[in-house]
Amino acid sequence: MHKNHFGLALGSLFALLHAVWLLAVAVIPEPLYNFIHWVLTLHHVDFSFNILPFSLTKAVILVAMTFVFGYIIGWLFMAFLACCKKHCKGKCCSQEGCRCGK
Repeated sequence: MHKNHFGLALGSLFALLHAVWLLAVAVIPEPLYNFIHWVLTLHHVDFSFNILPFSLTKAVILVAMTFVFGYIIGWLFMAFLACCKKHCKGKCCSQEGCRCGK
């Protein structure tokens, strides 16, 4: 898979997950708060938090930032794999450790 395609796919996934989160914040903030509180108690964590009112400006910034972050992570991951395949013929990571430093 090409670096750009993987970056776009991962960035889109990150953006979609955050868009779903923002939709929940906008539509069902109280049940969302209760769910998060329940999940935290399962982890034996208790602290005070609030879900702020929905802001379209902040929502757009969040979705854009997560898309860019996901794209960068995906691109870098595929660049690393391409480097590994090029220099080590796909065998750079083994029980002996990474041998890409040739």
